[in-house]
Amino acid sequence: MTGAQFNAALRDLGLSVYASPTVLKVTLRQAQRYSSGEKPVEARVAAILEMLVENVRWLKHRRHELKMMIAAIDEQGMHIGTNNVDHTKAWREQLRIWLADIEDLLRNHPSGLPAQI
Repeated sequence: MTGAQFNAALRDLGLSVYASPTVLKVTLRQAQRYSSGEKPVEARVAAILEMLVENVRWLKHRRHELKMMIAAIDEQGMHIGTNNVDHTKAWREQLRIWLADIEDLLRNHPSGLPAQI
């Protein structure tokens, strides 16, 4: 990972070089070296950044999917059922629970990222 890629990943995560050491478990000086291109980014740090970017991207995608499913029920009148039994209300509630869980992760990511919403 180059310095430019390091900076792009930080930008995607809403992190500054100064805030990145807490998340990446490196010193501020090391983060500055990576950012400037003075030193190549260690494989461990690059892997962490790539996983975080992918995780946040997936969480946002999943949030969008859940919102679309809820909208299909609420606004388009979609129903979910089997054997002539309507399960729409239970599914809608479960979708809302999953959505709340995703939004909580985007607000309070375990890695210490700033809110991603």
